[in-house]
Amino acid sequence: MYKGITYGLFCLLCHASFAATIKVVAEHLPPYQIKNNDRIDGFAIDVLNELTLITGIKSDLEIVPWARAYHIASTEKNTLILSISRTDTREKFFHWIGTLSNEPVFVWALTETPTQHILSFSQLKNEPIAVSQESYIEQSLTYQHFTKLERLASSEQYIGMLFKKRAKFIISTETALRLQLNTLDLSYDKVKKVLKADSFTENLSLAFNLQSDAELVKRYQEAYAILQASGKITELKTKWHLDLE
Repeated sequence: MYKGITYGLFCLLCHASFAATIKVVAEHLPPYQIKNNDRIDGFAIDVLNELTLITGIKSDLEIVPWARAYHIASTEKNTLILSISRTDTREKFFHWIGTLSNEPVFVWALTETPTQHILSFSQLKNEPIAVSQESYIEQSLTYQHFTKLERLASSEQYIGMLFKKRAKFIISTETALRLQLNTLDLSYDKVKKVLKADSFTENLSLAFNLQSDAELVKRYQEAYAILQASGKITELKTKWHLDLE
């Protein structure tokens, strides 16, 4: 099932003695987590399902707005959060399990918005930018003293702010924005890339609450290493068109 991994090690992980279920939180973020009525799908969900097969530990998954997901994962022991950007600021606040993907991030505006004068990221400091509350982008821009941030509970809301012209810019990866616009029945042709945000490469990862049991964290790290070494992560990236690196 997993190339290059001994059967004995696989069984050891499967039969380790841990809690029967862990709490998992995530936001709706296509193509990583996609909530469609009662169905939850996506690349990160597939990875989670593979981890469940290896560890034998079931997941109680909840899709909530990003700010709530971040708060729960920050405060509740043995909670796993999906598709969280791994940054220098967050490094010491979580136990990191593995990287889901790395993708470049861009500043976006409506196609009709004049942006010829925007030549560097620093020029946006006093421009209205819509962001997801508690996202790593919001945290970083706040730290850098950007003065006109519109903080919203979800990506759908900050995209709405852009299309209603209540914000001038948003910051996102191309993959996520295309899928979010499709979900909202909005045209990708209505937006344009203004510039690449080089300091915001999206390093999406899985992470446990800092107070989580050490053996639990280790088991998931080992299980993720099995998925990576076996080529399963690459296979799932291809399935979800995330062959971006």
